[in-house]
Amino acid sequence: TGNMLADTEALQTKIFGAQKVHVAGGSWGSTLALTYAIEHPEKVASLQLWSAFLATAAEIDDMFDGNLKNPEFPFVKEHEWFLRYIADDEQHYQQLKALSGRDMIKYLASKINDTDPAVARRHAIAFEVYEYATCSPEDYNFQKIIDEETANPNIVSHGRIEITSHLNAGFMPDGYIIENIERIKDIPCTIVQGSRDWCTPEKYADI
Repeated sequence: TGNMLADTEALQTKIFGAQKVHVAGGSWGSTLALTYAIEHPEKVASLQLWSAFLATAAEIDDMFDGNLKNPEFPFVKEHEWFLRYIADDEQHYQQLKALSGRDMIKYLASKINDTDPAVARRHAIAFEVYEYATCSPEDYNFQKIIDEETANPNIVSHGRIEITSHLNAGFMPDGYIIENIERIKDIPCTIVQGSRDWCTPEKYADI
C-alpha cells in the first residue's frame, strides 16, 4: 500500500503538479483513494468512490464468518458451494465450516500459495468465485461466474495478490482510515454502494 501511494503521488506530481485532482476508485481502489486523500488532502479536489473498502479486520472477517450470522445474508448457497469445492471430504468440510473468518483467510492464503499448481488453482477459483458472487445483483447467473473464473488464465496470480492483501489487512494498521478520517472531512465525497454488495457491505461505507 505504501509503495502504491508513493507511485500515485509521483504520477500526480509529474502530471498535475500543484493542481488538485479528482480521485476515483472502487473496492481496493477506494481504499487507495481514501488513503491517498488522508496522506495528501491538499492535493485532492473530490473523492468518487464505489464499493468502499476500509481494509479493516472486521470487514475481512465478515467475508467468511460475520455475514453468515446475518439472517438477511442472501448468498448462503454460494458459501455452501465454496466450502464443498475446497473440501477434500465430509470431515474436512465440517472443519472448514467451523473456521473463523480470519482463520479461513489464513487457510486460503496457505492453499492459494501452495507449490502444487492444482491445489493453488482450485482454491483461487473458489475464493474468486465466492467473492464475485457476494457482490452480484439479484438476477445474476452463478454458473456463469464459475465458468468465467475457472477459465481465467490469471486466476492464481489474482488470487495470490488479493488473499495476501487480506491476510495483511491491506498492509496498514487496522482502522487507519477511520482513525484519520478527520483529515479529509472537508473534501467533497460521493460513495455508491450496492444494496446486495456483501463483499464490501454498505455498513462500512458510512464514513
